[in-house]
Amino acid sequence: MTELRIGAAVAARIEESYAPNFNARKFFPDWDPAVEQEHGAWLAPGHYDPASGFLKLSVHSWLLTLGGKRILIDTCVGNHKARAARPQWNSFACADAANARLSRRRALEHCAGGGALLLPAHFGAPFACRIDSRGDRFEPRFVG
Repeated sequence: MTELRIGAAVAARIEESYAPNFNARKFFPDWDPAVEQEHGAWLAPGHYDPASGFLKLSVHSWLLTLGGKRILIDTCVGNHKARAARPQWNSFACADAANARLSRRRALEHCAGGGALLLPAHFGAPFACRIDSRGDRFEPRFVG
């Protein structure tokens, strides 16, 4: 987990996925194979997959901590959403079921264990909740 310190606050990145998801030539219409060749040593394999021609994208949440308070901002990019413009993203985070369960459980444990406020991007109003642990289950408690 990557952590950034911003004054007294700590922002911790909780990665869900880091995979080649964007066709580089479509994402950057002026993509130049000569530039790819010149910079290939640092582009691949960390940021670009030469075999597919796709750029890698990090899908992650942020856990903010300040003064004993915690907020988990979950972008929910790959969770249960249909995307006409990017059909390869339709529930892509669910493709690896074991990793999906593990990453979601970790996020819920962070919230339940420390009383963090969860801001999930794919929920409608109300937009924030606290997570209560009930044995091996978790339940949202929405706040107005």
